[in-house]
Amino acid sequence: HRNPGQIHVVQRLAPSEETLAFQCQLTALIGYDVTDVSNVHDDELEFTRRRLVTPRMAEVAGRDPKLYAMHPWVTSKPLPEYLLKKITNNYIFIVIHRSTTSQTIKVSADDTPGTILQSFFTKMAKKKSLMDIPESQNERDFVLRVCGRDEYLVGETPIKNFQWVRQCLKNGEEIHLVLDAPPDPALDEVRKEEWPLV
Repeated sequence: HRNPGQIHVVQRLAPSEETLAFQCQLTALIGYDVTDVSNVHDDELEFTRRRLVTPRMAEVAGRDPKLYAMHPWVTSKPLPEYLLKKITNNYIFIVIHRSTTSQTIKVSADDTPGTILQSFFTKMAKKKSLMDIPESQNERDFVLRVCGRDEYLVGETPIKNFQWVRQCLKNGEEIHLVLDAPPDPALDEVRKEEWPLV
């Protein structure tokens, strides 16, 4: 049984400075002022918008909220030859950080983030306290996040197919990841102010 949607009717507030600045930026980027209602009499455009509402709602209702909150940036293209040469015997080194401690581990380029977390926790079984990991927690309570970025390595994709990992290999940089708690999808709330549909 699906919950019925809710429509909130609120008094329109005068646009804030932030709203106006954002709207100017959006207009400059797409070359079209979406707030100008004087030219929105395109029947085809309005028909298309209405037709897209149902599949869009179905997509939102059916998506995995956890995966959506972590949106992995992956590719399915085969690893280019010049990057394959930078991987020795199909193994790569990654540095996993937690609090002020870090641990370097060797993993297969074909390992998924879940496999990497499993082997990391197996290796650290006796040293959890050093990494500030409560004894009651295991690999299912954590995800791998790129250091300094809101980008996660999750899902059933081999680590070599994550764009960030390929970027590090290309530039000859170490792969630094943070052992982090996954973001809570319940906290991912939509702001009350809504922008017009583009």
